[in-house]
Amino acid sequence: MIRTKDVWTDTLLSVDQRFQNYAKKALEIGLQTLSELPEKEFSNWYNLLGNLRYKTLAVAGSPADTCIGGLCIVYTGDLTKLTSGYLPNGQKIENEEQLGKWLENLPRLDQIVESIGPTAASNYMVVYEDSFFAKLLADKLNMNQDVLQGMLKGVSERSSGIIERWITAAAQPSKVTSVHTSDIEDAIRDYMAILSMESGRTLDRDSNKVDLMYTYLWPRLLKELGYLESEEVLCSEPVQHFIETFNQLYGIQEFLTRNPWGNGKNNEFSVAGFLPSASMNGSGNSRLDTLDYSFTSRNRRFQIIKTVKDACSKPYPLSDNPLVKAAISYLYFSEKTRNNVEKLSILEKEYRKAKTDANGPICSIVSAQKTRNLYGSMAIELLEEIATEFDMLLNNLFG
Repeated sequence: MIRTKDVWTDTLLSVDQRFQNYAKKALEIGLQTLSELPEKEFSNWYNLLGNLRYKTLAVAGSPADTCIGGLCIVYTGDLTKLTSGYLPNGQKIENEEQLGKWLENLPRLDQIVESIGPTAASNYMVVYEDSFFAKLLADKLNMNQDVLQGMLKGVSERSSGIIERWITAAAQPSKVTSVHTSDIEDAIRDYMAILSMESGRTLDRDSNKVDLMYTYLWPRLLKELGYLESEEVLCSEPVQHFIETFNQLYGIQEFLTRNPWGNGKNNEFSVAGFLPSASMNGSGNSRLDTLDYSFTSRNRRFQIIKTVKDACSKPYPLSDNPLVKAAISYLYFSEKTRNNVEKLSILEKEYRKAKTDANGPICSIVSAQKTRNLYGSMAIELLEEIATEFDMLLNNLFG
């Protein structure tokens, strides 16, 4: 996947089989793994991606110094509950005020780290789809769209500062330009007409507005409105966004087949797809965005305490360890954490061998317990260091 130590890559992909499937599907739609690139191209991508290379599954096009991404203001797991008329905590939604109070819980940690990849680019731009989600929720809940849009814009504005702190922590101090869809709806409609013409089909679904953001027309629109200086951009987001955009039934698959990212009309639109956040809760659901807020967050102090307790009570296998999943999802930029995960991986292999050796016919129970205690204590020391960094990151981002 990437030319880094195999132990990190193997541990990263072992968290869930679905992540390996993402790599396969990315190749099927024309993206490339970094290891496939010629040496010069690899070096250019390696330098631009910075620490994000430790999570990047596939790329297409050429590196660009302007990085763009987007924040889904309400994630899938939450949206499923909300559009059914209930808050994630099970309460029935009675009015806009009640929904607005719940929205004060956002953004979630996974929303922040998946909004845009913290590359080594000089410029960052994040789009907030406040008007898209306001319309969706207003239609489903029979509520005032303008009121909801104001609430969602508030979430966007609060998220912007957290995203800046995230990029600073994971990459370098950077200014992030914010774009709210509610401010550019007229331009989006105009450019949707162009995309419909170029796609040879009528694109009139709300989801097609998101499709627009994965084509060369998006940076052209942003440049026309004065948000960007150049149409040459790198879209850095979770890899499944590109896979889903390409495979969407009523989307732009034909257009992308003719103009793949980095080629044709999309020649200046490059992409870098990285792994999404993994669920730390051992639910069997690898993508955290499909789980609702009440399951994933609750109180952040409670979350870190529970995560550490679960991780240390049963360190192995690492693929099920919540702190290892946190390291992969949120702390991959830290060399110290990467080294600790590598040490844990070596310990796990040694533990498996020692456990086999300890299973002799005489005193096997005592020997096995000693082995568990020995390798468990060594793992806990490393896990505690990861937990400290995770706690520091949460405090840095959310206070």
